[in-house]
This record gives sequence, C-alpha cells and structure tokens, in this order.
Amino acid sequence: MDKVLLIDDEADVQYSFRRIFDQADIELTTANSGEEGLKILPRLQPDLVIMDVRMGGMNGLETLRRLRQMDAKQMVIMMTAYGTTQTAIEAGGLRLPAQAVRCAQAQTGGAQCAQGRARHAPGGFIPAPAGIGGL
Repeated sequence: MDKVLLIDDEADVQYSFRRIFDQADIELTTANSGEEGLKILPRLQPDLVIMDVRMGGMNGLETLRRLRQMDAKQMVIMMTAYGTTQTAIEAGGLRLPAQAVRCAQAQTGGAQCAQGRARHAPGGFIPAPAGIGGL
C-alpha cells in the first residue's frame, strides 16, 4: 500500500484529496499545518508528500526546508493557487522533485510519484498550466 501525506490547512482541499485518493492501495493521511506534518512524517514514512505552499503558521517552503533536513530523498509535490516565478525559483533552489499541480492532476501525478514513476523537469520544478487559478 502506498502512503501519501497531504499537508494543507484548508478543509475543502483535504476533502477533495480524500475523494481523489479513495482507493484500497493508497493510504492518505492529512495534516493541517507544516508543524503537524513534520511531526507525522517520521512515524508515517510516506511514499509521497503533497503540500500547499501557502499555509497559516509555517508556510510550505519552510516546511519543505525542514522536511529536507529530516529526509533529503522524500518525494514531494508542492501545489499552490498563487504560484509565482519567485516561488518556483525558491522550490527549485532546494533541489527538490517538486511539482505545482492542480487538484484534477493530482490523482494521476500523485499515484505515479508514489509508485516512483514520475518524471521531473530539469531543475525539478514543473509549473502548472497557465490559467489555473486554484482547485
């Protein structure tokens, strides 16, 4: 069974991902904040972490920096409805296999990442298609 950790502070996003990943071969665990996600990570040892960039408290990029200190090889997908070039540069600078995805792409992309088959662009950041304004 593949384990996925979703770190997002919005209940609607968590609900959507629960519906998307409602499969017998995927175990989805959710965290409401970066701090909570970092506490869950060592115990859960997920195959994939999906995380929002913008969250209350510790934001996604800071959570990502700390996550990398704990496990430099953890597969991570970063998502945001507020993507900017600066965010892409910061995420790419962390040398991460990060992707900005919209919710509709997460089922396919997430399952592939969890199974270790995802493809990543040079620099590790794949921006979402233009015009995507959120979930």
